[in-house]
Amino acid sequence: MKATCVVVLILSTLVSFTLSQNINGPEKCCFEFFKTRIPVKAVTHYEKTDERCPVDGVIFRTVKDRERCVDPSQLWVQHIIKKLDLPASTTTTKTQNQPEVFTTISPEN
Repeated sequence: MKATCVVVLILSTLVSFTLSQNINGPEKCCFEFFKTRIPVKAVTHYEKTDERCPVDGVIFRTVKDRERCVDPSQLWVQHIIKKLDLPASTTTTKTQNQPEVFTTISPEN
């Protein structure tokens, strides 16, 4: 009887320790990917999922404040990430008989 109580106590301690370790797991993981391409202009921010997640993923935040899990191996996803990583894009505006005017546009946060 005493041996059974000791075994139960040890197992309870191990289970408790294991559960407490899972509390510090990743906050966001992607288990399914959004299948529709998202326009570049619709994405305001991105974050990569935690390395502890079972699947690599990227989370896009849209202008409508929605989060979408997307597959980082897709070319369109990589293109959007590169656009968002640019410090500022430079556009050129030219009107007739006037010099070129450069405007710097900062990405929205």
